[in-house]
Amino acid sequence: MTAKQVKLDVGTNSSKMQCPIPRKVYKVVRRNESVQGTSTMNGSARIHRREDYISLIQLELSEADINVQNVGKLIADGILNNVIAEGELDELAKSAAKNLSHMGNIDILNLATSLNKGTIDSRYVVVGNAFLWNVIKSGMTSVRDKFDNFNFKVCSMNDNQSINKIDMHSKHLANLDFIIRPEGLFQHIDLAEIFQIITFRKGADIQKKAKKVVKSYLVRATHPKCAIWHYGLRLSGSSHKKTIQDFPTEIAKKLIDFMIALTGLYLKELELEYSDLGDNHPFILSLGDSFEQRKEEFYCLKNYRTTLVGKFRTTIAEALNEVREMPFNIRSRELQAPPRGRPMDPDCVTWKQYEELIKRCVENPSTENLKEKERIEVQLEYDALGEEEVEIDDAKVYENAVEKYEEEDEVVPKVETEDEDDEEEEDDE
Repeated sequence: MTAKQVKLDVGTNSSKMQCPIPRKVYKVVRRNESVQGTSTMNGSARIHRREDYISLIQLELSEADINVQNVGKLIADGILNNVIAEGELDELAKSAAKNLSHMGNIDILNLATSLNKGTIDSRYVVVGNAFLWNVIKSGMTSVRDKFDNFNFKVCSMNDNQSINKIDMHSKHLANLDFIIRPEGLFQHIDLAEIFQIITFRKGADIQKKAKKVVKSYLVRATHPKCAIWHYGLRLSGSSHKKTIQDFPTEIAKKLIDFMIALTGLYLKELELEYSDLGDNHPFILSLGDSFEQRKEEFYCLKNYRTTLVGKFRTTIAEALNEVREMPFNIRSRELQAPPRGRPMDPDCVTWKQYEELIKRCVENPSTENLKEKERIEVQLEYDALGEEEVEIDDAKVYENAVEKYEEEDEVVPKVETEDEDDEEEEDDE
């Protein structure tokens, strides 16, 4: 059609009415082509036209060089014709923002030249650029969220790396006493002396060193040494396994304090809050050159200490589980490294063997079984212990023996033991 307006026939069976409608021409992404349409449509046609608008805008945004005039014209006409709503534009901007990094450029030089020559409509350019600005904002919101998440992960990773960089040194033990006093089955032991005889693997991190320290103590902690089998440290809740007694709280705290001291974080200042010390406290002043730096370093050290306390408590619980798997040699009177596939030394007795023997005695209290139980207890030196020193209740041990070792209600979750190199070091000890 060549006229500036078209005629739409609307009428009844007997009459017709002519209505002038402005003509709109929409450029599609494919250059030198156009799509024509009218602004007056019925419901179904309007939905179809909305999809055309959205599709045409998306095609414009996918071009290698974005034509902001075309984008602006499509948006302006869609809004003025009540085909595109504000919410739909927001959704379109968010959708386009997902591919922000792949969007084309705007040829600013060509745009400025065209505006100067008056060959394009600056009003549509303004609308197109406004929409592209919203696209950028939506994209930056997504980028900021991802960056914040990435930054959080990096900070957490740096905290763990910083903790791993903390090492154990005996030089931090100056003027500190870490002696475990004799009580019940537990013997008098100087933890500093144990640390001096330990040889760590090259490159071992602080958690592996902590495990080595704890196990080196546990294999020497009680008399007889196999009596440590009866102790566990519950990390949370309680267990119905009556044969496993609670590891003494005082000894657990002493072990944790000892390992914290080895790291150099056993400082009374770190047990207080920053407000308790004040800005001019000598310890605070030693942490940095500025107020902000000193305060940040204080809380950083405090967090390191709190984290290590939790890790060391878990280490004690895991070490008690692993020591329970160590057989007791009745000749050397020492706990040995688990055989792990190797033949068991005939002079060794294990915790599992002892539990199974109690089970047999309860199910069949024959003379043979009772004598075997008595023989094993003599070998374990349980016969020389008073009832107040160690609780070995046959019925309670039986309850434990009939349960699966893999049951989830174990004292602490089962953990993998150290690798073969650590086993060889234990054998050497």
